[in-house]
Amino acid sequence: MTGVAASSIRCGITTDVATTVSSVPFGTISTTAFTEAAQLLTVSTNASGGYTVTASESGKLTARTLPTTPTIPDTTCQATACTVTTPQTWSSTAYKGFGYALEDAAGNAVPDSIEYSIGWRPFDITGEQIMTDTVPADADQAYVCYRVIVSGSQEAGDYENYIIYIATATF
Repeated sequence: MTGVAASSIRCGITTDVATTVSSVPFGTISTTAFTEAAQLLTVSTNASGGYTVTASESGKLTARTLPTTPTIPDTTCQATACTVTTPQTWSSTAYKGFGYALEDAAGNAVPDSIEYSIGWRPFDITGEQIMTDTVPADADQAYVCYRVIVSGSQEAGDYENYIIYIATATF
């Protein structure tokens, strides 16, 4: 993982905050506009069968320091709901939550190694395949773009979760 600077254009959005290898500090989250960020994921392997990368979350974004432990819901995108395996458009700020999209760092419109590269979707706790290749890879790269927006009734607090990326070589 590599951090991405604020004001970068990734996944068709302009990022609001700078990220690091291990942190996506959204800061104050708006109720009227998306807060967006990105990280760069790089995979290399000499495995003859390539690799698979899965992504999962430790749980919903949660304010663990508050007595009620409120959460920010995972996105449903829009009227045509997205799922962990079916991305959709998410352009309306009327639909609240936390989700992600993928972009091939090489700029390919629909790359072979990036899964579900068109649209937004929620993370899941079980892990969904987001990248794959069937041959050895020398620095395959994808941007993981994050988006969050909350309702006006969302309880104030510091919310967190962990996104877990697992790369598995295929021999």
